[in-house]
Amino acid sequence: MNPIVRENLVRELEHLVQHRPPGGTLFMMVRETPDMLVATLQEGVISLAYPHTGVFDFFRSNRFAAFCRRRGFVVQKEQWHNVRVSYALIGTVAAHAAQTIDECFSSVFAYRVHLDWN
Repeated sequence: MNPIVRENLVRELEHLVQHRPPGGTLFMMVRETPDMLVATLQEGVISLAYPHTGVFDFFRSNRFAAFCRRRGFVVQKEQWHNVRVSYALIGTVAAHAAQTIDECFSSVFAYRVHLDWN
């Protein structure tokens, strides 16, 4: 992740933690692909979620779960309307969460990524 994108991500995560906007959600996408992770705030802790891309999305969801378990995060599954997601609480410090998100993207999507969000 380049330094400018990292700064922006840390700033957005800090805003999420400090201001706790209702429904505060940060969608992080890999440029020019449908690949994404979602950050939300759950009881003051940053949560990182992987939305499953379909019924047969086994490989990436397993990579996400394995990544989280290697770092000691508990993976849980939920249904967000009609989308299944796996998520883990990754902490309250924005800089550490940004590093975790960067490493998670590389692990789950298995290529060097450039975050871009709208």
